[in-house]
Amino acid sequence: MFGNRKVIGLDLGTSSIKMVEVKVSGRAYQLNNFGMSALPEGLIDGGEIMDPAALSNIILALYKELGIKDKKVCTGMFGGAVIVKKISMPRIDPKLISEQIQWEAEQYIPFDLNEVNLDYHLLQSQHKNSETMDILLVAAKHDYIIRYFEAVESSGLSCSIIDVNGFALANCFEINYGVRSGETIGLINIGAGITNLVVIEDGNVVFCRDIPIGGSLYNMEISRELGVSSTEAEELKIGFSHTRESPKELSQVIASTNDMICEEIKDSFKFYDQSQSGKEITSVFLSGGSIKIPNLMEAIANSTGLSCQVLNPLQNISINSRKINSQMASEIVPFLPCVLGLAARKVGDS
Repeated sequence: MFGNRKVIGLDLGTSSIKMVEVKVSGRAYQLNNFGMSALPEGLIDGGEIMDPAALSNIILALYKELGIKDKKVCTGMFGGAVIVKKISMPRIDPKLISEQIQWEAEQYIPFDLNEVNLDYHLLQSQHKNSETMDILLVAAKHDYIIRYFEAVESSGLSCSIIDVNGFALANCFEINYGVRSGETIGLINIGAGITNLVVIEDGNVVFCRDIPIGGSLYNMEISRELGVSSTEAEELKIGFSHTRESPKELSQVIASTNDMICEEIKDSFKFYDQSQSGKEITSVFLSGGSIKIPNLMEAIANSTGLSCQVLNPLQNISINSRKINSQMASEIVPFLPCVLGLAARKVGDS
């Protein structure tokens, strides 16, 4: 690749969208711009875009607010919009995989294959003489893909790539921490309505699962237990995270909700252990707005028995200090991993 190019990463979540502009020069990355806009409740439900036109207007408004000129966008799908499954099949010539994958996919995809787009990635195995080969199978329903495409294109931008949020998370990790050969890493991104959980083994994504639980669960539990509105619940949650004075009952609600989140994460790691016959996870990196919840990271570490730390998405990515000062950079770190991983994808030279 010659020269510089700028790419827009667009993370479409359940409660907000995040947009970044990243300057890419060879293997060097610079975060040029960042913006975030709230979404009306239910506009994106579990990864499904319910109203592409309404979402398009919000995307366009944020794009104009940031003053970005480039138009190439990489966005990501998540939740019920996409299925990621590691499968094994008899070893064949890699050139023949695309033909065979249709037959293999019928066993694992719970949809009519005529209604989905299939893609795959051949995982590098240390056992090259094995009679089987491992493949990461990816499937997304046509109508879901069309809605993502429509939402971006109708805003006047160019939807160059539709990725998977879990893969973007892994991409951001690799850019900042490199390929950790001999290690198995867990990545957990806790959003408002979805938690992305990814396992990387020797640099390969071998497990990718979206758990339908996230920061909005705290609002629901606070609202139910304290008898307040969802807006008041959000304010109480934020206040508690900033150690402001709060009702006595709030601490217990937060702690019990932490336990619910931990149980879901623990169950997903168990599912990975049982279904993948993979290597033992050595460490976990956390991201997402909800990691600011007091004691959540410690609770996850205690529940899983794994070492946990916050993923730093700017460890190997510089910042345009004219647009993003150090205080802003510190505040947006939890929200960056997925959207930076999207923006760092190759979508063609400018």
